[in-house]
Amino acid sequence: MASALDDPHVLRVFTGEVANQCSYALRAFGDLEEAGSVPDTFAAIQAFLIATANISKLLWGSKQTPTRATERAPLRRALSVGDESPLKLRQWRNYFEHYDERIEKWARADPARNYVDQNVGSIDEIAGPSPHSFMRNYDPTLHRLWLSGECCDLMPMVAAVCQLRQRADRNVRG
Repeated sequence: MASALDDPHVLRVFTGEVANQCSYALRAFGDLEEAGSVPDTFAAIQAFLIATANISKLLWGSKQTPTRATERAPLRRALSVGDESPLKLRQWRNYFEHYDERIEKWARADPARNYVDQNVGSIDEIAGPSPHSFMRNYDPTLHRLWLSGECCDLMPMVAAVCQLRQRADRNVRG
């Protein structure tokens, strides 16, 4: 099956959008580094995760189906992106996008109703609640995001975005 991305012009348009989303992700990460408040921190995290999920959708398709992934293969080849890329995962963005479901899951699973949200600092510095009580916790020293006991290390994603942006910029310029 032919892909629209077999057309060099369409491939360049997609590549340009990948470059845009990489720029947005890196801007959001810069905002995270400079965040002066808890709301600024989590707004920057959310913006970063949205941009990286948009990169994922550009590279693998909006719905991660074999057909869509196959159609986007020319873009991944042009940008040297493999399926092992940390940018393929969207689970972290999905956590924020479907936060209402996380609250419901927490309410059913935690009879003690320990709810720690939008915490900035090491998760180890707070005694008492289990890691699953931390709905959203960001450790700025390690650049790790804890979401209901699951850890997302942002640095591999940042490194992948930096590398991808360079390749996308080169491909757009031709």
